[in-house]
Amino acid sequence: QAVMGHDHLGLRDDMEESLQLQHIFQVAESGWTTYLPTLLGVHNEYRLRLIKSFDDANCILGNGFWYYVYNNQNLPREALERYLLNFEGNPMLKSLCTEHTAALNFLYKRMDYVRLHPAMQLWYTFWDDFYFQNKDMTVLQSYDSDFNPRSGKSVCYCVMKRDVLEEWLEERKLLGTKPSVLMNLTCSPYLFHDGILSSLYGRLAKLTNSDHVEVRV
Repeated sequence: QAVMGHDHLGLRDDMEESLQLQHIFQVAESGWTTYLPTLLGVHNEYRLRLIKSFDDANCILGNGFWYYVYNNQNLPREALERYLLNFEGNPMLKSLCTEHTAALNFLYKRMDYVRLHPAMQLWYTFWDDFYFQNKDMTVLQSYDSDFNPRSGKSVCYCVMKRDVLEEWLEERKLLGTKPSVLMNLTCSPYLFHDGILSSLYGRLAKLTNSDHVEVRV
C-alpha cells in the first residue's frame, strides 16, 4: 500500500490550479462532468440558505445595531432614536421610540445615575452583578425588588454607609460571618459577611471622600 502526498495530485498550499491538476482533470473529464451540475446545485442551495439566514436575522436586529448602538454606551438618546427609526427594519424596534418612551426614560436615567461619580459606577456594578448571579436563589425571592436593577427602589441606586447597609442586610437575614466548613455542615451560609463588605467599601474609599463611606478592616 502506497501513501502519496497531496503534491502527487498537483495540489498546492495556495490552492492555485497547477499543470499536474489540469492534466488530471482533462484525463478524468468524462467522469466528473456528469456530476458537476448536481454539485453546483447543492452549493447554490447552501449559499441561498446562508443568504436567507443572514437576511432573516437582519430583519430581527440589523448588523449595524452592534456597531452603532451596542458598542457605544455614550450614544445620545436622539441618536439612538434616529438610528432605530431610519436604519432598523424590525417594527418592534422602531416602536421603542413612540410606544415605549417610559422604558427609554428609565434606561437613560439609570445611565445618568451611574455616570455621576466613579463610586456610583462601582456600587451599581457590584449590585447588578450580585443580582443576576444569584437571583434564582430561594433566599432572594422575597426581596427581588430590593435588588433587581429594573426596580426603582433597588439597592444599586442607593449608595449607603456601611453601618446602614449592614442593618439593611440584617433585616433581610443576608448578613452573617465568613463561611467555614462547620457552618456549611450546620446551617446555610450567608451571602454577605465582613470580608465582602470590607472589600467593597475599601474600593469605594479609593473613589470618594472618606467621610462618605466607612471602611472597617
